[in-house]
Amino acid sequence: EWFQRAVDLDPSRPAAYLYIGNLYLEQKDYRQAEEYYRKATQLQPNLYNGFWNLGWLYELQENWEAAYQEYSKCVPLQPELEAEFRLKLGEMKSKQAEWRAAEQEYFHVLHKWPDNPNVVNRIHILVEDMSLVPEQRAEAQRVLDELRAWKIRRGEDYEANYLNRSGNIHY
Repeated sequence: EWFQRAVDLDPSRPAAYLYIGNLYLEQKDYRQAEEYYRKATQLQPNLYNGFWNLGWLYELQENWEAAYQEYSKCVPLQPELEAEFRLKLGEMKSKQAEWRAAEQEYFHVLHKWPDNPNVVNRIHILVEDMSLVPEQRAEAQRVLDELRAWKIRRGEDYEANYLNRSGNIHY
């Protein structure tokens, strides 16, 4: 109610639209949430939160491609969060079984931010997902080998972790 009053008093405030969209999202009124998020991004096209919220909205509806499209708009708008955005982009591609695209997003993060605590885990999840599809097992092994080689080039002892994490993959 308060946010709607704020919009009524000054319809040029994108933050109010975001908050109203969040309220609709909590109520699972996706159509209204989308409408308010779109208004916020129209008022302020560089508002990464609006695109992030739209991505989350589509993700909740399992519309992975639409979520990917919205999340991708965040990358140039908030460069300091690029690693997190790219992890999310990789996740969306993985959910669409577009594993090569997911791999590219994850390895982009790995090479640019090697100390990111989430990226290696995401690559392992990708490999596990790929290994469930018999035709993808060789590709899964290639990705795992690439990660192993990257770790070794960095001088890290990766053998124990490599063996433990890949133990549930049967070739």
